[in-house]
Amino acid sequence: MKSAAKTNAVRLVFCVGLFVAIFGHKPLGLPEWTEDAGILVGFFSAILLLWMQIKERDAARPLRNPAAIRRGTCISVALIVVVTLSSPFWLPYTGITLGFPQLVVSASIGCIIGIAVLLLGCMVSPKGLTSAAANRSLALRVDVERVLAPQPWLRVRLFVDARHLHQ
Repeated sequence: MKSAAKTNAVRLVFCVGLFVAIFGHKPLGLPEWTEDAGILVGFFSAILLLWMQIKERDAARPLRNPAAIRRGTCISVALIVVVTLSSPFWLPYTGITLGFPQLVVSASIGCIIGIAVLLLGCMVSPKGLTSAAANRSLALRVDVERVLAPQPWLRVRLFVDARHLHQ
């Protein structure tokens, strides 16, 4: 099983655990102990997910495609918008007893904060949207090093010139 498939499987277990923790007792009619079990499953899968991500980051991985990073970010923004803005319709089933206007305001604020956190994470992350030019520069440097390994003076000159092409 590939690393991405393992990560997605753990994410799915995390989501199911939290789904059971949130909707377990009242709306779905499950026994009361399922809420605690869902919390534990969600917590341990979140710890496992963090451990897997740290392990993957430490390993030497091939460069990610900037288009795939952008596509993943767009999907994440779409999910944040859909989930947060639909919360006034599903939050009452979890036992939240606010009025509809308050739910709309909290959904809007949650949407704005979620998008801001995602974009901030992309800017700070070395593999985020802002590092697409750095990835191209690094990929070009690796290709130049393979071809021009015997001539180090030429390799350095081409790398310096190539960095100016991507700015």
